[in-house]
Amino acid sequence: GVFGLGAVYYNLKKYDEAEQQFNEMLTNYKWSPLAADALYYQGLTKLNLAKYDEAVKLLEPIAGMRNASNEIKGRAMIAIGDAHFKKGADKKLAAGTYYKAALFFESLPSIACEAYWKAGKAYE
Repeated sequence: GVFGLGAVYYNLKKYDEAEQQFNEMLTNYKWSPLAADALYYQGLTKLNLAKYDEAVKLLEPIAGMRNASNEIKGRAMIAIGDAHFKKGADKKLAAGTYYKAALFFESLPSIACEAYWKAGKAYE
């Protein structure tokens, strides 16, 4: 389907094509259980295109989505930290975002460990 094709393009680093597929998914299938995942990957696509502010705007609503898994919510929060970090404007904001992700998702070791590590790197 549309989400799968978007994921393939994303993994091939064909971000413009991926963005089109995720846009179609969110426009035509926003009721889908994969809508939160599509929004997450659309945010990552913007992140990889160095459109950091756009990435944050897409990723922030995921935390409040009922159909988003805790894994996707945690990964979205880490990606928001990545956007702040890569933007370079505010490393403390990035570190704080990573730290919040680690605390909010401490029951998910893969999220918490990555978030704590990135928070430490942001403070270097």
